[in-house]
Amino acid sequence: MLHGHSYSLSSDIYSLTMVLWEVLTCEAPFDDVADEDVTEVLLSGATPAVPAWTPAPFRQLLAEGWARDPAARPSAANVLARLTAMLAELEQEYNLEPLDPSIFFGPEAAEEAYAHQAALFQQQQQQLLEQQQQQQQFEQQVVPGSSSQQRSHSSPVYPLNYMYPRDSTPVDSRGVGRPFADHA
Repeated sequence: MLHGHSYSLSSDIYSLTMVLWEVLTCEAPFDDVADEDVTEVLLSGATPAVPAWTPAPFRQLLAEGWARDPAARPSAANVLARLTAMLAELEQEYNLEPLDPSIFFGPEAAEEAYAHQAALFQQQQQQLLEQQQQQQQFEQQVVPGSSSQQRSHSSPVYPLNYMYPRDSTPVDSRGVGRPFADHA
């Protein structure tokens, strides 16, 4: 994102990899760099130092997750599969009781979750667009001469003194409700 790329799954992978490094080291990345200089450090391509005792597969995962080219970073499903394999190897090497696999999502589930979130985002964008179109149509019907060409300002905020909240009854100065038709 700092290189002018748009937000994507790849930027999430970069962030996830940074969190994995934090879990590994119990440190904050670039803790020795002033806050105002962190962006410059990241743009230079610097990454936190990986401890020498880090297992090679984990070291490789970190390197790939921090790749300068977002397209070269692994997918979420790939990260999950590799972490699961590393955990299984540790369980076997140290003769540990395996964790219940039902607590993990499979790689297919990770891809499905991402696709689901992307579809929800597109649906929300479509709903916002439809709401904007409905608002424009409403303004043209209710406020004569309210087209954007005839407005003297470009503000998206319009006076709404001719509207009442839904399901409300106007009240007089005594707090007594009056039927909507009686309101002037």
